[in-house]
Formats: sequence, C-alpha cells, structure tokens
Amino acid sequence: MLVLTGDEIAGLLDLDALIDALGPAVADLSAGRASVPDRIGAVVPGVDGRLMAIPGHVPPRKAHW
Repeated sequence: MLVLTGDEIAGLLDLDALIDALGPAVADLSAGRASVPDRIGAVVPGVDGRLMAIPGHVPPRKAHW
C-alpha cells in the first residue's frame, strides 16, 4: 500500500489540469446528469488521518469513481 502525505499529493497535482477535468463533471452534476451520493469516512486514530470513500457516476462521460 502506498501512503502519501498531503504535501506529497499537492506536489503531484497539476491544478490547471484538475480544474479542466472537473469542469464538465461539475456541470453534469449541476444539471442532474450525475450521481454523487454522500461520502463516507472513518477517522484513523494515532496518525491524524482519514479514510474517505467518495463514490460517483457521470453517465454522459462514462466515468465512475
């Protein structure tokens, strides 16, 4: 299992590419064409961590996560 810190994740992200990729999905969500139920999570004691599950499906984009 690969565990990354917040700083490591931030260093790997290209924010411009992320915004470009998320824009159409957010538009689909706003138009009711996407399903994104509430996320669920668990606190990981002792390491100030969180385990999060954020499911979603955007049929027009053939994307699911």
